[in-house]
Amino acid sequence: MKSGKLFYILFLFFVVISQTAFPDTGVNSPYSRQGLGLLGDHSASLNKPIGGTGVGVRLNNAINLLNPASYSSVDTLTFLLDAGFTLQNGNYSENGVKLNARNASFDYVAMQFRIAPTVGMTMALLPYSNVGYKFSNREDIRLEDNDYVSSTNTYSGNGGLRQVVLGLGWSPFKFMAIGINCSYLFGEIEHQIVNTYSGSSLSSSAQSSSTTIYPSKRVYDVRARAFELDAGLQLAIPLKNGSKLVIGAKYQPNMPVKGTEYIYNVTYDVTDDRVILADTTGIDNAFSLPEQFSAGVSYADKKLLVAADFSIGLWSKAKSFNQYGRDNMRMSLGAMFTPDPLSKKFLLRTSYSVGCYYQTSYFTMNGNAGPNEIGVSAGFKLPLFNTFSSLAVTGQYASVSMGNGGGIRENYLKLNIGLTFNDTWFAKWQVQ
Repeated sequence: MKSGKLFYILFLFFVVISQTAFPDTGVNSPYSRQGLGLLGDHSASLNKPIGGTGVGVRLNNAINLLNPASYSSVDTLTFLLDAGFTLQNGNYSENGVKLNARNASFDYVAMQFRIAPTVGMTMALLPYSNVGYKFSNREDIRLEDNDYVSSTNTYSGNGGLRQVVLGLGWSPFKFMAIGINCSYLFGEIEHQIVNTYSGSSLSSSAQSSSTTIYPSKRVYDVRARAFELDAGLQLAIPLKNGSKLVIGAKYQPNMPVKGTEYIYNVTYDVTDDRVILADTTGIDNAFSLPEQFSAGVSYADKKLLVAADFSIGLWSKAKSFNQYGRDNMRMSLGAMFTPDPLSKKFLLRTSYSVGCYYQTSYFTMNGNAGPNEIGVSAGFKLPLFNTFSSLAVTGQYASVSMGNGGGIRENYLKLNIGLTFNDTWFAKWQVQ
């Protein structure tokens, strides 16, 4: 085995271990308390700089997880390995109060290769959803003797679902490709609400009055697993001068989620560390995955790629914590330009990208629609030495806010780093 191939295998092994041993979600958002958390966009290093667009994108030198039909475009002797991580700075503001938080996360790892003349295979590990937050609120409670005690509710959560993907893409005709992804979702989500009391009246007035105040804790714990399927189609229409128009579509059916939601309630006496009341409730079939439709189109020639996507998820028919969500949609647009892909000059072989997107939330809050998100991105893909491998660097700005102007406003600056290793693996030795 060549040393280069050994390096790829060791690199892949390191990535998988880091995903399982250090499952940092890279999220610090109160909105991840809703539903299954903040949903991943399945973007690889190809998709992130062009606004997360890819349903209608078909390239032979990059992995596109947004449509399994694209897998058949991989070259016969090519092996692709793609991995990415994100550095993020978030700014959160509400009623004049602002807070900054920094996070880092390993996003995904994927590999792709051809197993037959017109069939490509892809395997990937990536997040389906992420949960991470901690915040609190406080209020004063008046007792019977008109004294007050301060009550604090602390909300925290962590976890999320991970997704293992195995996909095949087949091109039965030169102008058409179809594909399917089979995914296994697994993970744990935990939410906690801790109620505590403080103040001088807690040890005097509260105890002397007929009012008895005890701290309490409620925990929502979910260990979930599910299978997900999505099927894709791409039609490649040749145009003049070697350019092409690609029309793509993808469909995901509604799927059940196996697992039980456990709700733990504990009330305790802090004076003698005694549990007063404890109960556990289990709820089966509290989750399901939505039916989703996606469509995309792209124009590509030797230097330029322009693409647009639209998708809708029917979350109003899917459950999260035994509650139905709301249908959401996502629109994205992006472009990538490479001055001269075959040039020996470094800057001429570098690809430059821009993109934007807009998406609505899939959950409701107090009967109202959840926050909407708008984002822009720009990046470049650097060729690595004299190989077909590349380093993609993307800067993103995203703003998340409620449509009515209330709630928490979140602004993010993200730096996405993606490494794509492109190597020839399956060539046969020729003996003279």
